[in-house]
Amino acid sequence: MDPTDFLHRGVDTADDLRRQGTELRQVIESARPFVNAAQSGSFGISENAGQALLDAIHQCQDKLEWVQKNVDRIQQNTRLGTSPDAVAMARFNREVAAGDSNSATQALQDLQVLLAQMESGVAEAMRHYRRMDSEGAGAVRRAGS
Repeated sequence: MDPTDFLHRGVDTADDLRRQGTELRQVIESARPFVNAAQSGSFGISENAGQALLDAIHQCQDKLEWVQKNVDRIQQNTRLGTSPDAVAMARFNREVAAGDSNSATQALQDLQVLLAQMESGVAEAMRHYRRMDSEGAGAVRRAGS
């Protein structure tokens, strides 16, 4: 999911915003096993593949930065009028956008943290690959001697 989809798909209701925040959290949770495995050195990634992943992560980080700069659009009061129901609904919409730990803003912040973790995980997996490659080359040289 492209982080800018969050704004571009259109947020018509608080339910839409909550759904998009839920989708974003699902993406975050599905990436955690990759991050954990990469950071623990469970696998290696070649330089070319790692650079492609890092480029994609950096692109997401850049777009996420743009989204966060523009998130004020979804944090504004919904103009529904001045009746007690309208005021309550406007407050609810604002809380869904930027309120508690289930807010869209929190989901974006969680994604930012995840992207940084993915970046360090990919870098570690690249280091692990280089170590494995170097050790393998050394073993082949020793066997050939």
